[in-house]
Amino acid sequence: MTPATREGGADVDPVEVLEAGQRLADIPLREAVMGMHPHLRRVAAYHLGLTSAVGVRSRELAVYPTLALLAAEAAGDDPLPALTLAAATEMAHGFWLLHEDAIDGNRIRGQRLAAWVAFGLRDAILTGQALSFLALEVLTADRNPWGTVAAERLDETLSELVRGKTHAIWLDARADVNVEEYLTMVGHKAALFGYSTATGALMSHGHVATAETLGALGRQLGLIHQLVDRAGARRPTLPGSRERARRRPPPPWPASACRSDGTGPDGRSASGSEPPWMPSRASTCRAAPGTSSPA
Repeated sequence: MTPATREGGADVDPVEVLEAGQRLADIPLREAVMGMHPHLRRVAAYHLGLTSAVGVRSRELAVYPTLALLAAEAAGDDPLPALTLAAATEMAHGFWLLHEDAIDGNRIRGQRLAAWVAFGLRDAILTGQALSFLALEVLTADRNPWGTVAAERLDETLSELVRGKTHAIWLDARADVNVEEYLTMVGHKAALFGYSTATGALMSHGHVATAETLGALGRQLGLIHQLVDRAGARRPTLPGSRERARRRPPPPWPASACRSDGTGPDGRSASGSEPPWMPSRASTCRAAPGTSSPA
């Protein structure tokens, strides 16, 4: 599937790997999206980047399908049995980002207007719900004998993501967060990583022990990603992260990391209660040159 199989131990370009995974997942993904209601299809195509070439699309949405395909290849030497799963993980992630952008007021996604800004809150939420159901439908209908199990596990994973988001909102309002609570929250939010790797292996090989091992690895990758991402909200360096940092206050530091004067290690209030600032639509458009609301 990827340059990971190069002879001689040559370095692997992660961008090439993500683009290879995205190209494979695109086949069933586009087919599934084409079956959506036309009113929601335009929002889904915009949000998932299907109106752009793979090389210029946001690679954020390529992470989960690529992990699923790599896990399938690692377990059974062939990523193709996990092709439908790869598309389903991208739809599930798309659903989650649509709702999270609306919940958090994120106006920029992938250096362009978030779907809820471009199309309105109602259509963005409906599209997110449709994508979550569609992900379950394509897995259930898949010829792979593990498809139904994959759908059941995805349903559980989406429920865990909701618990993680709810836990994060609850912790954001508190000043007495401990490390265990913090790690529980980010662990829930890493659920889709573990799902992608575990179920990718299951779809390819059907060996439960291998799937559990790769699932645990995926969980650890997800935990690292969540910790780095939440730290990045305080010290943004990636494109678009400055915009995210301005839109909402950073999460509270665990109580064990707070200073005696009530501030966190970065000097801000440990409660994370700085007043949020929401940029106007005009300033958002200026922050993303070349973007415009689609017709």
